[in-house]
Formats: sequence, structure tokens, C-alpha cells
Amino acid sequence: MKKTLIAILMLTLVSTSVFAALNDGQSYMLNNYLPYFDNIAPNSFSSISTYGLFTDDLDYMINPGKITFIDGNRLYTNLSNLINGNEAQFTGIGLGDYAIGTKFDVKSISPVFLYSTNRNENINEVNNTSKTYYDNDNNGYYDQTNFYQNNTYSNISNQNKTAYLGFGKQMDNINIGLLYEYVKNNGFSMPTIDPLYANFGNYTNTERDSNLVSGDLIYTEDQFATDTIWNNDSHHRLLFGGFDKLSDKLKVGLIAKVGYSTLKPVTNASYSDNIDQSPWNQGFTDISVETDSLYKNMKISGLGYSFTFITYYMINKNIKSQIDLGYSAFGGTIADSSTGYRYFNSYTEHTMANGTYYDGQDTTETGMISGSKNQKAIHINSKAIIKMNDNFNFGIGIGFNNKTVSNIEHNNYNYTAVDTFDDGDGIQTGMDYVSTATYSALSSNETVASNYMLSLPVAIVFNLNKMFKARIGANYTYKVQNSTNTVAIDSITPINVHTVYGDGTVANSIIPSPNNINDGTVTNTVSRTSTTTYNYSLAYSPNKNLTLEIMGFAPNLINLTLWKLQAVINF
Repeated sequence: MKKTLIAILMLTLVSTSVFAALNDGQSYMLNNYLPYFDNIAPNSFSSISTYGLFTDDLDYMINPGKITFIDGNRLYTNLSNLINGNEAQFTGIGLGDYAIGTKFDVKSISPVFLYSTNRNENINEVNNTSKTYYDNDNNGYYDQTNFYQNNTYSNISNQNKTAYLGFGKQMDNINIGLLYEYVKNNGFSMPTIDPLYANFGNYTNTERDSNLVSGDLIYTEDQFATDTIWNNDSHHRLLFGGFDKLSDKLKVGLIAKVGYSTLKPVTNASYSDNIDQSPWNQGFTDISVETDSLYKNMKISGLGYSFTFITYYMINKNIKSQIDLGYSAFGGTIADSSTGYRYFNSYTEHTMANGTYYDGQDTTETGMISGSKNQKAIHINSKAIIKMNDNFNFGIGIGFNNKTVSNIEHNNYNYTAVDTFDDGDGIQTGMDYVSTATYSALSSNETVASNYMLSLPVAIVFNLNKMFKARIGANYTYKVQNSTNTVAIDSITPINVHTVYGDGTVANSIIPSPNNINDGTVTNTVSRTSTTTYNYSLAYSPNKNLTLEIMGFAPNLINLTLWKLQAVINF
């Protein structure tokens, strides 16, 4: 009967620890990661406000085959609104990026350079202290006090860098260009409370209960947690582009990209909780201690590539058409050196008249992480630009793109749980024991998703006079998104329990996997949405050296905080 109880105890210990973590999504599963196919990717207000139907020189900056399409020299600064096109300069607060770039011509070569960086850090520390008095015997006098202190700390830091360096060259009817892109992101976080794992975070809690009559401490508790999360990734990409003018009406081009991405997330956390129920009595022990630690070190790397075919065709002198057909893919793997480790320990000591009662538990969980991530996308866009007259141009287009994602992550776990019990009678008997349970499990988390989108943009451009130009655009989109996520325990060994009793008896038992464990879930989601958005912009060129673009100025013309500005210097 005793051995059966021990087996049930070990079964409960195992099933409420790692299996609970697996079922709650608190394993070493990798968060979804999307590589950077585009980062800074400057867009002109002309392109933003007309949904890509009308473009200008700014859109050619990081398109290697179109660098030579930029007429003359350019200077790009923070006034150029390069980062995402949404900086509202008139508020006096930007996005925190420093941007600088240029394009110039020298000896039939057009070098181009663009650099952006930002650094943000937010530190928050809060200290709270409280003291509460109690009258336990209701005699009108306080006889106990509780002192509580809580200190929390958080630190979030991010630093991003993006650089483009390349050149373009024109040779008769052929334009070619080469561009190198480098992206570096460093993220560091110390959260007050960890969003994934219970108890972890960055805080200290101190509690003291005191007897006001004797002055003795009657209860103490000290909690301490530290949690650091690093996310470092880097991306290198090489872009090549070229265009060939086959005739006065037809021009064809190709843009090809290849890149290598690396992601290195690291988590290191620890937690401890110490309780003393009898600090006032040196000859009496009534304490409990709990510690928990987690370490996760991963490396994901992969190769991405894409290519786009572009055709320009002039139907007649007033109608220009363009068709783009593109494909991109990314394949990444989790390195064999990726590991996870978690150690949990708890024990209780209580002194009795005939000895000291002791109950302790130690669990160790180690995991080898493997898996892959794959992305594929295809797009086809077509548009026509119609010159109605010298002051009015009309654009219309249609676009379709499809993106599929397939992620699978495997966690190979080895688990050991040690349960130690001493009944405190001072004699090692059959009631005392050290029991060790071991098992291994292979779990997986797989996501397959597919997104489809149809776009139907239209836009008009008014040339008000030589200095002013107004643009209005509308875009209808229909999206279909579906995904399937499967979380499963692919395989699991029975729980082997080895128990050594105080009287020398040794028992071995095998416990089948619990039938109440959730060994798999499948989640399917489907959404279909249609939206229509509108946009507008105003361009002002007071002279040949400066072009100002403005968005966000309607409906309240005098509310400058809504205005967005794009200024490019030409020389």
C-alpha cells in the first residue's frame, strides 16, 4: 500500500510540472519569427497617397535597377520622412531614428548611400512599503505589526541599424545596379513580470510579522526574482537589378535579392522564495524554501531570396502600363546547439518533539530544440497610367499576392524528479524514502498559414500649376487568412520510479503515461475581410532644388500636429 502511495505521489508530481507547462504553452517553443525582407524601404508620398500607382525619385532609392532613373543628385535627411512615411514633424516628436542618405553621379556611375539608426531605453523602478497594525485579542491595544516591502524593476532597450550601399550605371539602353543591405537589431528586456512563465520577473518582496509585546519576529518571507531576455538578429542582403529598353514602347527588367538572416534569442531567469514560520525560536525550525531557474539559448538562421520580373509597355502616348510578377522564399532552421534547461527545487523543514520532519522535491528538465521555418510568397500587380490632359492623370490597378508560412518546432525533453521524505522520528524506517522518477518526451508545435489578398487601387493626380500638384487615391482590398496550429506530444516514455526506503528496501515501478494529459490540440482559424481606404497628398516645388510633400493636412487645415512632411533636396 505504501509503495502504491509513493507511485501516485510521483505521478502527481510529474503530471503537475512539465506536462502542465507543455499544456499551458510554457515550454521552450520558439516564438514566431519573420525575417526582414524589407525594413526602411522608403516610399514617397506620391506612392503612399496613390497606393503605388504613381511614384517618383524617392521610390527608386533602394531599387538597384532604378537608381539611374533618379534625375540629378539628392540629399535625404530626417526631413525626408524615410522610415515609414508617418512622422508628424509639426508635433516636434519623431520616431527616434536618425536618417541620412544621398545619391549623386560621378563618371557615369551613380553611387547611393542610406543609413538609419535608433536607440531606445526605458528603465522603471518602483519601491512600495507598507506597515499594518493588528489587535489580535481585541483589548484596544496593538499587539502585532506587519511590514511589507515590494521593489520592482524593468528595463527595455532596443537598438536598430539599417544601411544601404550601392551604385547604378546606365549603358546605352541598359540600366543596372547593385545594392548591399545590412540590418542589425539588438533587443534587451528585464520585465517586471514575465509574460510566459509564472514567478519569473524582476522584483523583490520582503515581509515581516512582529510581536509588539515581546519584540520577536513571528514570520518572515523573502522573495527574489531576476529575468533577462535578449533578442539579437542580423540580416545581410544583396540586391541586383537591371532594365533593358527593347523598343520605344517596351522595357523589361529583373530585380533579384538574396540574403542571410540570423536570430539569437536567449532567456535567463531565476526565482526564490524563503519562508520562516518561527524566526523567534532558535531551537525550532519551521521553514520552506522554493527555487526555480530557467535558461534558454537558441540560434535560428536561414537563407532568403526573391526575384521580380517587371514589364513596362506604352500602349500609346497617353497610356502607360506596367506588370510585376514576383516570387520570394525563406528557409530557416534551428541550430543543433539550441537548448533549454529548467531546475525547480522545494523543501520544507519542521522540528517536532521527537525530531525534524523533512520533505523535499527536485526536478530537472533539459530540452534539445530543433525545427524549421519556411516562407513562400508570390505576387502579381498590374497598373495603367492614363494622361487625360496636361493637368490631369488617372491611374488604376489590380494586384494579387499569396503568402504561405510553415513552422515546426520540436522539443526533446529529459525529465528527472527526486522526492525526499523524512518523517522526523530520528530513525530511518520504511516511512522514510528517496524516490526518483525519470521519463522523456518529444513535443512539437506546428503552424501552417496562408494569406491571400486582392487589391484594386485607383488614383488621380492634378497638376494645379508649375509649383503645386494634388493627389487622391483609394484602395479596395479583400483578404482571406487561414491558419492551423497543432501542438502535440509526439512520443513519451513511461515514468520509471526508483525508490529507496529508510529500512533498505528498494522498489522499482513503471507508471504509464497519465491518461488525463492533454497530448494534442489543433486550432484552425479563418478570416475574410474587405476594406476601402483613402489617402491624399500635396506637392510643392518652389524651385528646382527643393520638393515639399504634405499629407495629413485635412480635414483641419490649421491643426499642424496632423501634418506629415517629406522634404527632399535636389542639387
